[in-house]
Amino acid sequence: YQGRQHDFRPCSCKRFGREYTVSGTLMNQRTGAKILVNGKPVTASTTFTAEKKEGSVEVVFAFDASALEGTTTVVYEKLYTENKEVAAHTDINDKGQTIYIPKVRTTAIADDTKDHVTEAKKDVTIVDTVSYEGLEVGREYTVKGVFMNKATGKAITVNGKEVTAESTFTAKAQKGTVDVAFTFDGSALEDTLIVVFETLYTEGKEVGVHADIEDDAQTVYLPKIRTNAKDAVTEIDHTEALPKAKIIDTVSYSSLLPGKEYTVIGTLMNKKTGEPVLIDGKKVTAGSTFVAEKAEGSVEVVFEFDASAIAGTTVVAFESMEYKGIEVAVHADIEDENQTVYIP
Repeated sequence: YQGRQHDFRPCSCKRFGREYTVSGTLMNQRTGAKILVNGKPVTASTTFTAEKKEGSVEVVFAFDASALEGTTTVVYEKLYTENKEVAAHTDINDKGQTIYIPKVRTTAIADDTKDHVTEAKKDVTIVDTVSYEGLEVGREYTVKGVFMNKATGKAITVNGKEVTAESTFTAKAQKGTVDVAFTFDGSALEDTLIVVFETLYTEGKEVGVHADIEDDAQTVYLPKIRTNAKDAVTEIDHTEALPKAKIIDTVSYSSLLPGKEYTVIGTLMNKKTGEPVLIDGKKVTAGSTFVAEKAEGSVEVVFEFDASAIAGTTVVAFESMEYKGIEVAVHADIEDENQTVYIP
């Protein structure tokens, strides 16, 4: 950590060739107290011999700043000779003495659900709200974000490119927020947990980062569902054409945001025509609402209908999962044998 250079302009009575020591201490601008790292003040000093009345000397502070996120530090310096203090510069509001150690944290949510879950569809927008502390007012900053796969810990790529976004702003206060919006094709990201990593730059230099793969606030879930339809009586993929038939479709899911309420809505489709099955002019539908205790699990959707009206039909169960009335997952494959039930 390179401390700033301090200039001392002593009075004309300064003796050339005399040895001096500059001793510095890092101060917390907000509290006015000394900054402590591992319980000790952060100090540094340099001893030199004055060759002229005016000049400069560098004092280098090397320390662990990892616990000082969001801290604005001010460097206090004192000049000594023969163990006597002969000059000092200790102005807590002096920008020339001030170093900023920014802190950034993020909260990523889907634009449609306003929560940490969305559908793996063609057009997805995720907004990452980046909160910051310890910035210099009036300075321009850029926040750059990248999507990471929680399962692999690697950057997510779509069409061979990493999913990134950025936002440039001028800090109006030391503390605030800025939104970084990602719009991308998420159709290939079913069953993925996206974690948004953010890095803060100024003048092209990295000055802050938040990259915690375990941070739930940075995470967005893209669920996956698959189904397995069986007759309730035969327990196989054949249903007898009876007036009161029952098909149980077991919907397995993964990558759901736990603790939230979801609804699965199913529709029986005619495999031959690709259209919904109609009985007395109405679609055959069923649904189930549940709270996901874990990211993975299963739920049953039960279709009860008059199968005698559609004898000879092969039906396929299409399922859609909704959160807050918004679709977050779908499985609608007319060729999927696991979703198919035969009615001879």
